[in-house]
Amino acid sequence: MNKYRRLQVCLYVAVAITCSLTLHILSQPASKYATRKDRSLPQFEIKVESAQRPANKTYKNKIALTTASGEVTSAAQTQQTGFLRPRFTYFREPELIFNDSCEHDKCGPKIHHKWSMVNFIKSAAGNFIRRELLRRTWGSMRHVDSGRFATVFVIGKSEGMTNKLLIEEGDRYGDLLLFNGPDDYQSMPMKTMAGMQWAIENLPSDYFYSSGDDDFMVNVGRLQEIIDEGRRNVTDYNWPEFPIICTYRTINSAQPYRNKTGIYKKWYISEQEYKWPYYPKSCLGGFYTTRLTAVAQLFEESRHTPHLSVDDVWITGILREKMGMPDDMVVTPNATIAHHFLGYKRKRSDIKIGFMKNEWAKIKNEFKIKQICTC
Repeated sequence: MNKYRRLQVCLYVAVAITCSLTLHILSQPASKYATRKDRSLPQFEIKVESAQRPANKTYKNKIALTTASGEVTSAAQTQQTGFLRPRFTYFREPELIFNDSCEHDKCGPKIHHKWSMVNFIKSAAGNFIRRELLRRTWGSMRHVDSGRFATVFVIGKSEGMTNKLLIEEGDRYGDLLLFNGPDDYQSMPMKTMAGMQWAIENLPSDYFYSSGDDDFMVNVGRLQEIIDEGRRNVTDYNWPEFPIICTYRTINSAQPYRNKTGIYKKWYISEQEYKWPYYPKSCLGGFYTTRLTAVAQLFEESRHTPHLSVDDVWITGILREKMGMPDDMVVTPNATIAHHFLGYKRKRSDIKIGFMKNEWAKIKNEFKIKQICTC
């Protein structure tokens, strides 16, 4: 058996083991519906209803400022900066978002939603186990009370057996967005932008968008409550845009890391890249959420702005300021929504049996007071 055949066998075995290991996370299958009991959580009256997507229809976000050919309407800005980032291309696009068979078969007509959110999760090509873990935990939540959720994994180019396994994974789950760009850590901003571009070109403009990493556990129930509250505030206080919600952490006046060989060298930013001593107020990576109308504006600014490898600061801080959104519109909920895997002591490996099992069971227990459906 040559080395390539041995590699193929090992990778297939790893995928098979993944399925068995992650089954430990879910002790019991989720029921179609959780009975709604007396809730202590506040109920919000939502006046703005989300539009439904008809089958086989392609949407273009109305506020996107670029055409399909990549022409920019803001020519003056392009001439001023002399920088224009080319548009991204894809060699595989997700199908899960627009495939309602799961919802019809498992959820039925009793489940209704007032808004929709798509989570774009940045994942390395070889992180098969992490993606499977998310699909079997919070990524399986399709409906939670008023919200409808879908999850897409954004991955760059890969080669050889890894690419072959990715294609098979995409065929099986239909939730991969593979773009023609590098898959390394320093190119993380491009991975985020690739997801943003696809979202504004293919989703209705009133959808909600989340960007996250594949090493986070998200409390979708609390996320749904925060979105409901934000929608009410936009209506009641006549906000011009939905805020950026930092569901993990917010940083304020953080300093760029200037030590090129230090322990945190992957976050190194030279003075040539960013000359100021402090970053603007930003979300600290992991997971953040806003409406797609804001995403379209951030994406347009990104096409004229050289990127930083610290994509969270670049997008929710620098690009946000360029689009004119004030610091007050970068908010952090009081409740914890996103949990980083490495935030748990003695849980340093996501391949151990029972990894994050107790944490997910605790989160899932909160869903008993909500109407949910899993796919």
